[in-house]
Amino acid sequence: MSKSVKAFSLVDGSSLSSPYLNEKCETVSHHSDIVKSIVCIESRVYTASFDRSIIMYETSSYPSDRTLHVLSVFRQAHTAAITCLTMIRDNESNTWQIISGSFDRSVKLWTQDIQLIHKIEGLSGTITSISYIPLTRVLWVLCGQQEVAMFDPKSGENITEYLSRQDDSRLVGVCNNKYQLLHLHYVPELHEVYCTTNRRTVMAWKYNSFAPISTLQCRHCPEGLTYTGKSPILIFTGDSDGRITKWEQLQLNNFMYSSDSFTLQDARKTL
Repeated sequence: MSKSVKAFSLVDGSSLSSPYLNEKCETVSHHSDIVKSIVCIESRVYTASFDRSIIMYETSSYPSDRTLHVLSVFRQAHTAAITCLTMIRDNESNTWQIISGSFDRSVKLWTQDIQLIHKIEGLSGTITSISYIPLTRVLWVLCGQQEVAMFDPKSGENITEYLSRQDDSRLVGVCNNKYQLLHLHYVPELHEVYCTTNRRTVMAWKYNSFAPISTLQCRHCPEGLTYTGKSPILIFTGDSDGRITKWEQLQLNNFMYSSDSFTLQDARKTL
């Protein structure tokens, strides 16, 4: 991991035989510790770091200019290292909001100008991941437990007990296996939430956070997760051994996935 942020420009007409990113890049180093998360809203870029700060950059409007200009710096956004950063759109006010999680066991909601809106406290552990589900307007938070904590982003209230079913037998099965939920990612095209666990699995939920519709078994503990925004929707997981796995939902039903794995060495051979 690095303390710097790099901005690359895409290569026009990229193919499997040529790189997708230009080798030349713009590098900025305004953080004093590891940069953990980056989110982009239109022309603005927000970075969060273990140094407890959130920095807002403005990108250039010229395609060939990758310069990042500092617009605002919030040095003590949290009282401990920031672990995750995400964004949500408030359709009522037609504005974006920034959400951060930290080792201080709190979640904070910010305006686009990094002004504090809500602070959610009292969570049981370090915040490892945050995801907003626009379909239900609920904020999902992971804090090292076997369950998802759910909040109303408008009021900051904990609404987990109103949405969960503590007597659900499927939840009991998850608890008995001692799963620890690590990272969340919402796929709007599928209206599903994907989550990695410490049991080398990826779970997929639809509507009910305590009843996964699918469980994808990985060879090693997943360290990262992303997806493609266009059809066909592909899920990619990065394992702790440097292996990347591509998951594709079969047309047969919503529960089965095909997978294809490759290493970074395999990818370099194609370049």
